[in-house]
Amino acid sequence: SFIAYIWFDFPHSLMYASCLFSQRWHPDKCAIEDSAVAKIKFQEIQEAYAGLYFLFFVFIWFMENIEFAEHVGCLPEYP
Repeated sequence: SFIAYIWFDFPHSLMYASCLFSQRWHPDKCAIEDSAVAKIKFQEIQEAYAGLYFLFFVFIWFMENIEFAEHVGCLPEYP
């Protein structure tokens, strides 16, 4: 199912992309002149990873508790 695909594939894809970009922009691995830019980019990558990972788990929780969301009115009503 779609949820099972997202549950198993998305975290691995997100981690892989985060590792690639983190290795590219790690401040210790960049040249001295790129160090300031690398620190900013590296921090942006880490913040994006944390935010996406959090949203992923919110999505999974929401999909597992869809009846609760319907009960409290989080979902729009369809005609």
